[in-house]
Amino acid sequence: MKPFYAAALAAALLTTLAADRASAQKSSLTEKLNAYVGCINRLSERSYDSRSRYFSWAAKSGPTGKERIIYGTYTIYDTSDCRKNVEKANAMEPHDAAIEAAAAAYADAVSKLEPLLKETDDYYSQENYKDDKMAKGKACILVLSPRGMRSPPPTKNCAARSKPSTTGAHRKSSPRSRKAKAARRATMSRR
Repeated sequence: MKPFYAAALAAALLTTLAADRASAQKSSLTEKLNAYVGCINRLSERSYDSRSRYFSWAAKSGPTGKERIIYGTYTIYDTSDCRKNVEKANAMEPHDAAIEAAAAAYADAVSKLEPLLKETDDYYSQENYKDDKMAKGKACILVLSPRGMRSPPPTKNCAARSKPSTTGAHRKSSPRSRKAKAARRATMSRR
Protein backbone atom coordinates (compact mmCIF):
# COMPACT_ATOMS: atom_id res chain seq x y z
CA MET A 1 0.00 0.00 0.00
CA LYS A 2 1.31 3.38 -0.84
CA PRO A 3 2.15 5.74 2.06
CA PHE A 4 -0.32 8.35 0.85
CA TYR A 5 -3.21 5.86 0.88
CA ALA A 6 -2.17 4.52 4.28
CA ALA A 7 -2.14 8.04 5.74
CA ALA A 8 -5.51 8.80 4.17
CA LEU A 9 -6.96 5.54 5.52
CA ALA A 10 -5.59 6.26 9.03
CA ALA A 11 -7.03 9.77 8.95
CA ALA A 12 -10.42 8.43 7.87
CA LEU A 13 -10.39 5.83 10.67
CA LEU A 14 -9.44 8.43 13.28
CA THR A 15 -12.17 10.77 12.04
CA THR A 16 -14.73 7.95 12.19
CA LEU A 17 -13.65 7.00 15.73
CA ALA A 18 -13.84 10.62 16.88
CA ALA A 19 -17.31 10.99 15.30
CA ASP A 20 -18.49 7.76 16.96
CA ARG A 21 -17.19 8.99 20.32
CA ALA A 22 -18.95 12.38 19.91
CA SER A 23 -22.12 10.59 18.80
CA ALA A 24 -21.94 8.33 21.87
CA GLN A 25 -21.56 11.36 24.14
CA LYS A 26 -24.53 13.08 22.47
CA SER A 27 -26.57 9.91 22.87
CA SER A 28 -25.58 9.66 26.54
CA LEU A 29 -26.43 13.32 27.15
CA THR A 30 -29.80 12.88 25.42
CA GLU A 31 -30.56 9.81 27.50
CA LYS A 32 -29.56 11.66 30.66
CA LEU A 33 -31.72 14.69 29.91
CA ASN A 34 -34.64 12.49 28.86
CA ALA A 35 -34.60 10.87 32.32
CA TYR A 36 -34.83 14.29 33.99
CA VAL A 37 -37.53 15.59 31.66
CA GLY A 38 -39.54 12.37 31.96
CA CYS A 39 -39.55 12.68 35.74
CA ILE A 40 -40.68 16.30 35.62
CA ASN A 41 -43.35 15.65 32.99
CA ARG A 42 -44.81 12.75 34.94
CA LEU A 43 -45.03 14.41 38.34
CA SER A 44 -45.13 18.22 38.08
CA GLU A 45 -48.47 18.65 36.37
CA ARG A 46 -50.24 16.37 38.83
CA SER A 47 -48.62 18.23 41.75
CA TYR A 48 -49.85 21.56 40.45
CA ASP A 49 -53.30 20.08 39.78
CA SER A 50 -53.41 18.99 43.41
CA ARG A 51 -52.45 22.47 44.51
CA SER A 52 -55.20 24.02 42.34
CA ARG A 53 -57.78 21.59 43.64
CA TYR A 54 -56.88 22.33 47.26
CA PHE A 55 -57.10 26.10 46.75
CA SER A 56 -60.36 25.77 44.82
CA TRP A 57 -62.13 25.20 48.13
CA ALA A 58 -59.68 26.08 50.94
CA ALA A 59 -58.65 29.61 51.80
CA LYS A 60 -54.99 30.56 51.42
CA SER A 61 -54.73 30.35 55.22
CA GLY A 62 -56.12 26.81 55.20
CA PRO A 63 -59.49 25.18 55.78
CA THR A 64 -61.83 26.56 58.42
CA GLY A 65 -64.24 23.65 58.71
CA LYS A 66 -67.08 25.89 57.50
CA GLU A 67 -66.55 25.24 53.80
CA ARG A 68 -69.69 24.26 51.90
CA ILE A 69 -67.85 21.92 49.52
CA ILE A 70 -64.62 20.11 50.37
CA TYR A 71 -62.82 18.56 47.43
CA GLY A 72 -59.56 17.56 49.11
CA THR A 73 -56.48 17.06 46.96
CA TYR A 74 -55.15 14.73 44.29
CA THR A 75 -52.37 12.24 44.80
CA ILE A 76 -49.33 11.99 42.55
CA TYR A 77 -47.98 8.97 40.79
CA ASP A 78 -45.42 6.63 42.33
CA THR A 79 -42.13 8.50 42.68
CA SER A 80 -39.77 5.55 43.07
CA ASP A 81 -39.16 5.24 39.32
CA CYS A 82 -38.34 8.95 39.15
CA ARG A 83 -35.77 8.59 41.91
CA LYS A 84 -34.20 5.54 40.25
CA ASN A 85 -34.04 7.21 36.83
CA VAL A 86 -32.43 10.33 38.28
CA GLU A 87 -29.84 8.29 40.18
CA LYS A 88 -29.06 6.32 37.03
CA ALA A 89 -28.83 9.49 34.92
CA ASN A 90 -26.57 11.20 37.47
CA ALA A 91 -24.12 8.33 37.15
CA MET A 92 -23.93 8.74 33.36
CA GLU A 93 -21.42 10.82 31.40
CA PRO A 94 -21.13 13.78 30.83
CA HIS A 95 -21.36 15.13 34.35
CA ASP A 96 -22.77 18.54 35.24
CA ALA A 97 -22.88 19.07 38.99
CA ALA A 98 -25.52 21.82 38.92
CA ILE A 99 -27.99 19.86 36.77
CA GLU A 100 -27.40 16.65 38.71
CA ALA A 101 -27.94 18.42 42.03
CA ALA A 102 -31.15 20.04 40.79
CA ALA A 103 -32.47 16.72 39.49
CA ALA A 104 -31.64 14.96 42.76
CA ALA A 105 -33.33 17.75 44.75
CA TYR A 106 -36.44 17.48 42.58
CA ALA A 107 -36.61 13.70 43.01
CA ASP A 108 -36.18 14.13 46.77
CA ALA A 109 -38.91 16.79 46.94
CA VAL A 110 -41.50 14.74 45.05
CA SER A 111 -40.60 11.67 47.12
CA LYS A 112 -41.46 13.65 50.26
CA LEU A 113 -44.57 15.13 48.64
CA GLU A 114 -46.07 11.77 47.66
CA PRO A 115 -46.93 10.51 51.19
CA LEU A 116 -48.12 13.97 52.29
CA LEU A 117 -50.57 14.18 49.40
CA LYS A 118 -51.67 10.59 49.98
CA GLU A 119 -52.38 11.29 53.64
CA THR A 120 -54.21 14.50 52.80
CA ASP A 121 -56.24 12.86 50.05
CA ASP A 122 -57.25 10.00 52.37
CA TYR A 123 -58.25 12.47 55.09
CA TYR A 124 -60.60 14.39 52.82
CA SER A 125 -61.88 11.57 50.58
CA GLN A 126 -62.74 9.38 53.60
CA GLU A 127 -64.37 12.42 55.19
CA ASN A 128 -62.31 12.08 58.36
CA TYR A 129 -62.64 15.84 58.77
CA LYS A 130 -66.19 15.21 59.94
CA ASP A 131 -64.96 13.01 62.79
CA ASP A 132 -62.40 15.47 64.15
CA LYS A 133 -64.20 18.68 63.16
CA MET A 134 -61.42 19.55 60.71
CA ALA A 135 -58.78 19.55 63.49
CA LYS A 136 -56.25 17.67 61.40
CA GLY A 137 -57.16 19.72 58.33
CA LYS A 138 -56.45 22.92 60.24
CA ALA A 139 -53.27 21.56 61.82
CA CYS A 140 -51.97 20.12 58.56
CA ILE A 141 -52.68 22.89 56.14
CA LEU A 142 -50.60 22.44 53.09
CA VAL A 143 -48.11 25.19 52.62
CA LEU A 144 -48.37 25.57 48.88
CA SER A 145 -45.80 28.00 47.64
CA PRO A 146 -43.78 28.43 44.47
CA ARG A 147 -41.21 26.18 46.12
CA GLY A 148 -43.72 23.36 46.37
CA MET A 149 -46.05 21.67 48.79
CA ARG A 150 -44.83 20.81 52.21
CA SER A 151 -46.07 20.31 55.68
CA PRO A 152 -45.57 23.36 57.86
CA PRO A 153 -42.52 23.30 60.13
CA PRO A 154 -41.50 22.39 62.84
CA THR A 155 -43.28 19.03 63.08
CA LYS A 156 -42.39 16.09 60.90
CA ASN A 157 -45.81 15.06 59.63
CA CYS A 158 -49.48 15.74 60.02
CA ALA A 159 -50.22 12.52 61.86
CA ALA A 160 -47.96 13.58 64.73
CA ARG A 161 -49.80 16.89 65.16
CA SER A 162 -53.36 15.71 65.24
CA LYS A 163 -54.30 12.11 65.80
CA PRO A 164 -57.98 11.37 66.17
CA SER A 165 -58.78 9.78 69.46
CA THR A 166 -59.22 6.02 69.33
CA THR A 167 -61.34 6.05 72.46
CA GLY A 168 -64.11 8.11 70.91
CA ALA A 169 -63.45 10.98 73.31
CA HIS A 170 -63.43 13.38 70.40
CA ARG A 171 -67.05 12.40 69.73
CA LYS A 172 -68.24 13.21 73.23
CA SER A 173 -70.04 16.48 73.51
CA SER A 174 -68.94 19.31 75.74
CA PRO A 175 -71.10 20.49 78.68
CA ARG A 176 -72.15 23.51 76.62
CA SER A 177 -73.32 21.38 73.69
CA ARG A 178 -75.08 18.94 76.04
CA LYS A 179 -77.06 21.85 77.50
CA ALA A 180 -77.91 23.08 74.02
CA LYS A 181 -79.05 19.61 72.96
CA ALA A 182 -81.15 19.24 76.11
CA ALA A 183 -82.76 22.63 75.45
CA ARG A 184 -83.55 21.63 71.87
CA ARG A 185 -85.07 18.35 73.02
CA ALA A 186 -87.17 20.18 75.58
CA THR A 187 -88.39 22.60 72.94
CA MET A 188 -89.20 19.76 70.54
CA SER A 189 -91.09 17.81 73.23
CA ARG A 190 -93.27 20.86 74.05
CA ARG A 191 -94.47 21.05 70.45
